[in-house]
Amino acid sequence: MNGFDNFIDTRKIDNGTRIETDLCIIGSGAAGITLAREFAGSQTRIALLETGGLNFEADTQQLGTIQVVGRPYPVEQCRLRYFGGTTNHWGGHCSRLEAIDFEERDWIPDSGWPFGRDYMMPFYERAHHVIELGSLDYDAASIAAKLNYKLFPFDPLKVRTSLSRYHAQRFGIRYGAELNSSGNITTYLYATVTSLDLDPGHRFVSQVTVKTLAGNTVTVAAKRFVVATGGIENARLLLDSNEAQPKGIGNGHDLVGRYFMEHIAYPKSVIRPPVMDPAYDIYTGERPYLDGDPVGVRCHLALHQDLTRELRIPKFRTEIGLAKVPLHAPFSAGFSMDDITNLMERAGSKLDRVINGAPWHPTCYELLNYTEQVPNPSSRISLSTDKNALGQHLTKMDWRLTELGREGIRIAHRVIAEEVGRSGFGRYLGFLPEEEERILDGAVGGMHHMGTTRMHDDPRRGVVDRNCKIHGLENIYMAGSSVFPSCGWPNPTLTITALSLRLADHLKSEMTFHG
Repeated sequence: MNGFDNFIDTRKIDNGTRIETDLCIIGSGAAGITLAREFAGSQTRIALLETGGLNFEADTQQLGTIQVVGRPYPVEQCRLRYFGGTTNHWGGHCSRLEAIDFEERDWIPDSGWPFGRDYMMPFYERAHHVIELGSLDYDAASIAAKLNYKLFPFDPLKVRTSLSRYHAQRFGIRYGAELNSSGNITTYLYATVTSLDLDPGHRFVSQVTVKTLAGNTVTVAAKRFVVATGGIENARLLLDSNEAQPKGIGNGHDLVGRYFMEHIAYPKSVIRPPVMDPAYDIYTGERPYLDGDPVGVRCHLALHQDLTRELRIPKFRTEIGLAKVPLHAPFSAGFSMDDITNLMERAGSKLDRVINGAPWHPTCYELLNYTEQVPNPSSRISLSTDKNALGQHLTKMDWRLTELGREGIRIAHRVIAEEVGRSGFGRYLGFLPEEEERILDGAVGGMHHMGTTRMHDDPRRGVVDRNCKIHGLENIYMAGSSVFPSCGWPNPTLTITALSLRLADHLKSEMTFHG
């Protein structure tokens, strides 16, 4: 197994085997591997269960088939079921949530975390070490100056420049050997958990049932369990574990699977300056932070959080791309990702330059927006009546946006347009449709699955408490972005890693005190 000699192929375990351990972690993506590493070399016995093997396999991938209803969603492109999870194709984009993202905002229904950003900062710093992102420095002005780039001349109290760091850490490749040699962590491959089984009193999870495509079934008993299978699968597993609780585990208030959130991705509008200045290229692609360092940095535009409060809209961010769009470009109101593809295929495009050697002279900056989705209980993950090869119900996705999200997009683009004009930087060319309901025509998800087992101290408003333990049960926790109550605009992996470190600290304390 590529040198991972202590990993176990669950397909080769005798049918009916019972495995006993201290902590069972279900899922080996960023959350699961981060959590397991925190116990490496300790006296705590860890079973890390992975549904796939060490590489992509089509039959395992099909176990996670999703049926999409309503708004289209590219489900086949955004999840990987093998060791390392979706980090195996992750782009490495990292940014911290802002202070406002943790706050309860009276204009954003169901927003607010049980703790603030200051509390999370030590965990963000530790997460930087895990992902190997370098220092916890996100000062766009100083970093751009250090790299000899300029920032757009916009009022930072309105349209500010944010900075992201990039390191495409492949968690399975990077940390597999460490887990293999830990002495206390056993990784089980091809181990699909099909149900969480409660004790007769329904107070705690006594074991999990594991099945393989080879036909054998084993059980894993543990003192504590962590579900870390992703923002969609976390909800699916709870809902499908319904033998003792008919609505599913943790679903006494009908919250499991609800509040499915994404980052709303859509290309709209361009900024055309008189001259394209390469001094601004820190906005248009990742730039090396240090010579020979794998960490990259890139700047984006975002509305300042104080202005967001004043305007009472969701959080807004846009990445900046290069485009060659004439002033008379015949875009329809339904400007979509397909239009971007068409642009790439025009003569003189980047694609044409690669294929035919055509010159590439971009004339404008394209706004590639990735904005916050407002929490919406009608946006949800549920179970289909159809089943997969292991007898699990397939997942059904109904991704729904809100009117506030649409209005926020319109307002944010107006602010950017006004700032482009005020600063004299160039011309803003808007392609937002006139009809309010069509603003998000062509919008897709950023492939970030959040919110389906949301965190809140009140069990009537959240599936898990502030320590990510499922309300009403003694020993089962959720890890990953499914616990996010609201999502801001930053990509989630850095926060997923930080929360996993926080959960590890809590579990160590709990297991030391209670055993």
